[in-house]
Amino acid sequence: MVHFFVSVDEGQKNIISQQVIKIVEEICTFSEIYEAITEGVFGVCNVRVYVGKEDGKWNNLREGLYDDISLMSELELKYIRFIVHTEENNIVQQNQQFERNAFDIMMEHSHKPYFPSIKREDTQRDVLYNDVIALLKENQKNGWRVD
Repeated sequence: MVHFFVSVDEGQKNIISQQVIKIVEEICTFSEIYEAITEGVFGVCNVRVYVGKEDGKWNNLREGLYDDISLMSELELKYIRFIVHTEENNIVQQNQQFERNAFDIMMEHSHKPYFPSIKREDTQRDVLYNDVIALLKENQKNGWRVD
């Protein structure tokens, strides 16, 4: 029989604060511990498992809930943290990834050349000016060439 410190978080919010639980030999996976501590309130979808020691460094388990609990005694670990990722958290993270900020917009426009507006053609000089601007715009569409 072994004792572990277990907590459950949802994103950054602590749902079940750290508790000391006793593990009997019949329990062999993290999934069984998770079901016991959450009492089936949360599903097993999108749950990450982290284990650690007293130093506060957490290690993510690749197998997650399906990993064997025996690794805790092998590595002398005492702390287990389950982090539930809800669909709302995933949507917020996706929106933050696609949100454009001022820096992104400035960098996007820095790659686009700015051409002055064309002038009203009162003189031949204005006609020539407009033709040069149109020529530069046309050449820029195909990319600038360096010969």
